[in-house]
Amino acid sequence: MRYAWGGIVRRPAVSWAMLFCTVLSVSVAYTAAFGRESAVPSGPLRLVVDETGGYSVQQTEFGWSLKGRVPVRTVRRFDGNDRLGNYTEYQLAWNPPSKLTGRIRIYPSAQLILFAIATPEAVAKLPPFPSFHQIPDALHIMSYREAPFAPHAWSGEQNGTPWMIFDDAGNTCVLSAASDFLVSRMWGDGRHEIASGLNWQLSQLPAGFEHSSIMVFGRGVVPTVRAWGHALTTLSGRTLEASDSEPLLKYLGYWTDNGSHYYYQFDKDKGYAGTLETLRDDWRKRGIPLRYLQLDSWWYPKAGLVKEKRDGSKVVDPDTFGWNGIGGTWVYNAAPELFPDGLSAFQKAIDLPLIAHGRGVDPKSPYAQTYQLAGEAPIDHAYWEAAARRLFDSGVVCYEQDWLSEIYKDSAPLSSTIEAGTQFTTEMSTAMAEYGLTLQYSMALPRFFLDASRISNVTTIRASTDRFERRKWDDFIYAALLARACGAWPWADVCRSTEPDNLLIETLSAGPVGIGDEMGAENVENLRRVVRTDGVIVKPDETLVPTEESLAGDAVLAHEPLVAWTYTDHPARTAYVVAFTRKHDSEAFRFVPEWFGLSGQVFVYDYFAGSGQLIGASDAYSSNLSDADRMYFVVAPLGSSGIALVGDRGKYVTSGRQRIPKVVDADGHVSIIVELAQGESSVTLMGYAAAAPKVVSIDGTNDPVSYDAATKLFSVTVHPKDMGGDSLIRNVNLVLDGHAPTEPAKSAKPSTAPAPLPAHPPFVTPVPAPGTPAPGKTG
Repeated sequence: MRYAWGGIVRRPAVSWAMLFCTVLSVSVAYTAAFGRESAVPSGPLRLVVDETGGYSVQQTEFGWSLKGRVPVRTVRRFDGNDRLGNYTEYQLAWNPPSKLTGRIRIYPSAQLILFAIATPEAVAKLPPFPSFHQIPDALHIMSYREAPFAPHAWSGEQNGTPWMIFDDAGNTCVLSAASDFLVSRMWGDGRHEIASGLNWQLSQLPAGFEHSSIMVFGRGVVPTVRAWGHALTTLSGRTLEASDSEPLLKYLGYWTDNGSHYYYQFDKDKGYAGTLETLRDDWRKRGIPLRYLQLDSWWYPKAGLVKEKRDGSKVVDPDTFGWNGIGGTWVYNAAPELFPDGLSAFQKAIDLPLIAHGRGVDPKSPYAQTYQLAGEAPIDHAYWEAAARRLFDSGVVCYEQDWLSEIYKDSAPLSSTIEAGTQFTTEMSTAMAEYGLTLQYSMALPRFFLDASRISNVTTIRASTDRFERRKWDDFIYAALLARACGAWPWADVCRSTEPDNLLIETLSAGPVGIGDEMGAENVENLRRVVRTDGVIVKPDETLVPTEESLAGDAVLAHEPLVAWTYTDHPARTAYVVAFTRKHDSEAFRFVPEWFGLSGQVFVYDYFAGSGQLIGASDAYSSNLSDADRMYFVVAPLGSSGIALVGDRGKYVTSGRQRIPKVVDADGHVSIIVELAQGESSVTLMGYAAAAPKVVSIDGTNDPVSYDAATKLFSVTVHPKDMGGDSLIRNVNLVLDGHAPTEPAKSAKPSTAPAPLPAHPPFVTPVPAPGTPAPGKTG
């Protein structure tokens, strides 16, 4: 059996020591007896363990204490360090006749505790550990439901989800499994018990098995979820990919999945391949920069053709197969009636990288006689190696594993045995990595999100149901938080280019942006707000997430609009804030720029209204959604120059580094680099200034500055020099000379929103910088 830790094939990690102690040297100082109680009091996080097996986790700054107990005969303590830092560990041995052992490891400086329970001998079942039966009152719990795309819930769902436990002040703990994600399960009701353990179906555990769980504490739900995810990816050694590391993430693409015009539909005269080639030709003629193509489940044969009986009724024949079958994969090759020359020939003709969809394998398919399957899940490396090789040879750059929820439900070994689930995802990821292919998870349950925290080439996870639209924004933004914490970028699914609001949310997610319009129906102007002429998405640095105030309000069903945000750092931060109503929501909302890590004075620009307001970062900006069910703001810092640069007014993400890679505000002026793709002759920058700024362009030219003395808004259009040749990227360097502001910040208009919840600290620590991609074959 092989496991992929961070995209590298390694032997199974069956012990705590192998997983956590081999990275750095460990200095061990055992204490066999320490009296009735021992505590690790360093910092606000305390772990207290007594000789009878009582354990207590205390967060003194929160005023929290969580207590549990296990029947132990010995407790030993030692100190050491691993890739998470310095720790103190307690080793527990259960009372006879049980021969279980346990470990509790605290990292005081990281606000983190790891728990493990192990089986020196084979056992039928393992109890949950940790299991807390004394819990602070009035805690809220957010988790994710056992359903495709992991919709969020304001309760402690008992499945392979993390639990986000927090109080009214935003003090937060995240508890989840830290291993064996595909057979893990949360237990309890959140009031009388909070516990982490294994599926109830799992039985007959072998000797030497060890299951671990993790608790991370912090202030604010979003930063604590990110710290929890960072701990999981650090433990596994997972590489974190940049948001432009592959075509799927970097460029605008075309999707043929459910919601696209060409989902199981094509021009019968041209055929499926011919229809898509004609579509590609039309894009190029109209200057639509689509840079990859997704092929959904229609491209390969599947079991279960639908047949019509003589009486007109329809029935599924499970013993038949074809490109339009409704069952699992029959043969994972291009359907010959759609691609008579094969997939490789089609890819060469269409001249685009491909994203290839895959389902589970039908148990009656020929593969069942050749490869080892666990229900519908291939767990045989030879199956995945053959599939990866065929995809690589056909110009596929990403494999989309769809139907994960159905595969899990219909493949009993995945939930009832230790090995099968991990074999399924590991063999898949390892084989794809060998050929340089990335993975996308679709219809994933929460446990698959967590399992992705150890697999570097799972770069994207679908976080919304089919066909992205307004009513799905809420679940998408919450599920995107989970996907990103686990190391992947969220994908919202196909929309139409005629839907600017859906394009806005997809762009702010920092994940893929994909459309599925009928040929000729595309709205080019809307797409220009998302991408450059070369198809590069101008995106924020991170994923769109709810504000802490929205999280707190949703936890108590306050029915207020959802306010979500993301940012670009240059290094001064520009925030992008969207507010929208959901069913039964009120209209009033607010945000405070300090929540986003801004300070001093900021300019709040209402993107769709084209107006703005200068306020202090600690002031509340309040508005009302009575005239529009969504609003979008760019919050730009006012620099020492007296200028607040909003950025490219033609893009949703106005200061995204794919358009503006550098901004420096110092010594009374702003230095800016603007990046233009081939075919772009100008970019119009805008912002706020106390007086009309002077512009000096280097490596380019600029039109006269437009300035409105009443609104103090300015704009200037810059042009690159003609570099000649085939240069794809051209830069304009310019300097805006401003004047220090001569007026105090204007306060935002008084809020009409209900009394605010307790203030939450801003999230100011981004997810760690991405690493390098996993190596793959080049031929």
